[in-house]
Amino acid sequence: MECLRENRTPRELITRTSLRNAARMVAATAGSTNAVLHLLAIAREAGVAWTLEDFEPASAHTPVIADLLPAGRYTAVELFGAGGSARVAQELIAAGMLEDAPTVTGRTLFAEVAAAPRAEAQDVVHPVSAPLKPRGGYSILYGNLAPEGCILKLAGTSGNFAGSARVFDSEEEAFAAVQGDRIHAGDVIVIRNEGPAGGPGMREMLGVTAALIGRGLGDDVALITDGRFSGATHGFMVGHIAPEAARGGPIALLREGDRIVIDAARREITTDADLVARRASWQPPAPKPSRGALAKYALLVGSASDGATTHPETAVSTPKHIHTESNQGVTA
Repeated sequence: MECLRENRTPRELITRTSLRNAARMVAATAGSTNAVLHLLAIAREAGVAWTLEDFEPASAHTPVIADLLPAGRYTAVELFGAGGSARVAQELIAAGMLEDAPTVTGRTLFAEVAAAPRAEAQDVVHPVSAPLKPRGGYSILYGNLAPEGCILKLAGTSGNFAGSARVFDSEEEAFAAVQGDRIHAGDVIVIRNEGPAGGPGMREMLGVTAALIGRGLGDDVALITDGRFSGATHGFMVGHIAPEAARGGPIALLREGDRIVIDAARREITTDADLVARRASWQPPAPKPSRGALAKYALLVGSASDGATTHPETAVSTPKHIHTESNQGVTA
């Protein structure tokens, strides 16, 4: 009611500055890559110019200072006891890594954070001068497998990965392969047709990632998908690959045994397979729902790289939309 009386609206608060702050907070806590989707969608709703690439500097220049699972030791309960998000913000502000901005209370971000209690005896949130990792927990990649971009989760991993594709057209197929001991060290698991339109709804691949950890393969295989994965995942995971398979993205053209290279340093995800030659024979999969709200959503939803919204300017009117690709690495 106070916001209503003061005409304090979301569009006044959601700006490039506040989005940069949010992206830095996610990076500092090695937070879920789902935050990228959420913030992109929020920016679209607010009419703020904000892109997938805007997340890269936030992650590259913000150290991980919150010691949280799965790569760390503590949960959100311990973080709350240490002062919560305000404590993380206190450390980032002290290091000049956040910008002051208005908040929903009417006070500025810096004023709110300064007024928050500060627990002294805690080991969950570290100062920026003594970080857990030198950079945030994700990186934005491009390449001939993801012309519109994708997200590599860095928490618990580093370096590069190269291996042979094991291709599955659903999470269930991939899960059965893991449980049946058909996945081995060096494999790159490809789960496609799980994107915003193909899912539809872009569900999390949590079952597969959990099964990999349970079988001791978390550090020995990679997983790439046009779907999502949750903050509980650990290992070499690449999600949100765009364009998605259902819309004719290059991931739809992969075959068993194709060599896939994930290069964190160069920010590339590529294959040397001749995707151009395979394009002529590709046919879009039949939509999973044929009627109802999910069918309408699948027709209207836009790319994950743009927040998977159904705004007219980002939506795709037909699942037969075709994207071209290069065999020579980065194309975006």
